[in-house]
Amino acid sequence: MCTLFFGLILICLYDYRYGRIPNKLLGLLFIAGICMRVAGGGVWEVVTYIARGLVTGAAFYPVYKIGALGAGDVKLLAMLGSLVGTEHIIGLMAAAMVNGAVIGGVKLLLFWDQMFSPIIEDIYFNNIL
Repeated sequence: MCTLFFGLILICLYDYRYGRIPNKLLGLLFIAGICMRVAGGGVWEVVTYIARGLVTGAAFYPVYKIGALGAGDVKLLAMLGSLVGTEHIIGLMAAAMVNGAVIGGVKLLLFWDQMFSPIIEDIYFNNIL
C-alpha cells in the first residue's frame, strides 16, 4: 500500500508540473495493485479489482468526452476506483476537486500580477471597455 501511495504522490507532482499524467506510471501502479490483490486474496480479488477499474473508467468516460476531464484523469480515477472501490470514488473525486481549488486559489494569490497584468494592460491600452 505504501508503494501505491508513493506512486500517487509522484503522479500528483508530475501532473502539477507538466500538466499530464504518464501512462507508464499509471500502468505500474495498476500492476502493483494487482500484485497486492494476488497476495491478499487470490484470483477472485484480482477479478474484482479489474472489474472495479473498468466500471469506474466507464462511468467517467462520458465526462472525458464532454471535455470536463482529461484522458489521464479518467485513467487515474479508474485506477483509484479499483483500489478504493466504486462506492468511494465520488467522495475521493470531491476531495480532489477541493484540493485543486485550494491549490488554484493559492497560485492565484501568489502570482496575481503575472496572471492578470497582461489582461489589464490589454483592456487599458486597447480601450476594450
